[in-house]
Amino acid sequence: MNGPASSAGLSGAFATLAESLETAVATPGIDDASRHVLARRVAALLDDRAGFLVGYRGTWDEAAVRDYAASRRHDGGERTSPHVETMHLHALERLALLEGAETPGHVARVADCTRVLATARGESQAASVTLGLAARIHDVGLAAVPEELFLNRSRVDSYETQLVETHTRVGAALLDALVAWLGVVEGPLAVARDIVLCHHERHDGLGPHGLAGEAIPPAARLVALADVYDTLRRNRPSREGLDHAAAVVAIRSSNRGGQARFDPELLPVFIACMGEIGAIYDHHGEIV
Repeated sequence: MNGPASSAGLSGAFATLAESLETAVATPGIDDASRHVLARRVAALLDDRAGFLVGYRGTWDEAAVRDYAASRRHDGGERTSPHVETMHLHALERLALLEGAETPGHVARVADCTRVLATARGESQAASVTLGLAARIHDVGLAAVPEELFLNRSRVDSYETQLVETHTRVGAALLDALVAWLGVVEGPLAVARDIVLCHHERHDGLGPHGLAGEAIPPAARLVALADVYDTLRRNRPSREGLDHAAAVVAIRSSNRGGQARFDPELLPVFIACMGEIGAIYDHHGEIV
């Protein structure tokens, strides 16, 4: 890639994206009710081809795509070209934002916090970048959740339970299908599957899927911390967001009194870089 991507090249990548998404939506791992909602939102995304490509070019300029390609090993196949993979990352992020399912600010902050936590944990720069990119699509499963459910996400009842279980399970099934279709074996799309499924799991096993301790993938444990921190900071319908100090206290308190929401080995990492994490929220300001 010595110059700007040609229109033909991007058109080919978009055609691959459309085929893979439409195939993935039909996977048996997604129930009929979720498939109906997801198929409608995928169709809306693909119908606005021109708008999608403008947004993609704005997010993934040629320098960003070159950097991505340099960090990944490719088999030379058309399906795993850098533009195909980055276009999939962009599409999955956009799906999570359709109809207000999630917000751009939350996506950006969780991704940046995940990258900071990964670096502080000792991951290489390349691994930290990969985890940050994967974290951007942690809520892709919300694209399969009916609007009335995520509008009630502030309620701690059956709506909340259904919201969490549906978006993690369906999101993981979607990623499984896409990764298999594309033949991807590493990188953000492959890493994101475990994050999507397990970012609401608790170290003590009281999460939606009952995974505990080492059974929770390391990437998901990182995103769980970043996700909860940002959620505590945000204004919600039922409460005002906490300031940085109060959010840190709440996270530390989550692993007391016989409970352990987070990996105990990650909490010192979080505390060590909490100033940088707080600065991320302040930098993004009140972006919703």
